[in-house]
Amino acid sequence: MGVPPGFPTLPALLRDAGYRTALIGKWHLGYLPRYSPPKSGYDEFFGVMGGFTGYYTHIGDGGEHDLYEGETPVERAGYITDMLSERAAAWVTEAAPRPEPYFLSLHYTAPHWPWSAPSVEAAARQRELERTELTEGGNTRIYGEMMQILDTGIGRVLDAVRQGPGGNNTLVAFTSDNGGERFSKIWPFVGRKFDLLEGGLRVPQICCWPGHIAPGRTTDQVCITMDLTATCLAAAGVAPAAHYPPDGVNLLPVLTGQAAEFERTLYWRMRNRTAKASALTTATPS
Repeated sequence: MGVPPGFPTLPALLRDAGYRTALIGKWHLGYLPRYSPPKSGYDEFFGVMGGFTGYYTHIGDGGEHDLYEGETPVERAGYITDMLSERAAAWVTEAAPRPEPYFLSLHYTAPHWPWSAPSVEAAARQRELERTELTEGGNTRIYGEMMQILDTGIGRVLDAVRQGPGGNNTLVAFTSDNGGERFSKIWPFVGRKFDLLEGGLRVPQICCWPGHIAPGRTTDQVCITMDLTATCLAAAGVAPAAHYPPDGVNLLPVLTGQAAEFERTLYWRMRNRTAKASALTTATPS
């Protein structure tokens, strides 16, 4: 399975409107030779084709080396979280002064298993090479170390954005693709990743756009990751593809305070389980 080449993805629509586009990090939307980020709207790609990769060995979920430059496998030494941060900051620094606007998807693998951190590098390398108990091991200290490295990297990327000539007119969105794993602090919610409970579905989302979104604002608006497509297109002044209306909605009116929160119902289905979230209520499993 994968995103069919030629499908009007968010980066493809922005690229066609004159944006420079890049994906740095995790793709996980289909494998070569049929699928890849360059086939789906990204001018540049550096990262992981699969669901995760070893933080030091770069061995992916298929048991093979998984680190790519475009569609070419590459060998690079380093801790993958730092590598993605460094590459993203460098890309923004180079892209920001150019006349065309840019769109960057930065998809970290952290804190996905295997839980590897610099303080346990030797043991982490061995576990990644042996591919034993990849989803086991770890502890809250290692998890916290991984998250601290992630947080520091995001700070470096944001510094690059702010220092660029368009830093005051750049929309930044930070979120997660699913609820936390075993070492995450999910309280007060119940459940975690793979669950259709709030702990598995409800994640943080932070949006920053100087001059448009007031700092410190919060909203209880029910939303979903798919809304980012419609929201980013609206921010860029780019229309959706004529025959492929977005599944999500434009959140800018709510984020900028120009419109009130609106009632909405979302549904999830996973195997024989379903859930829904209505208006500003919580997710209810069934």
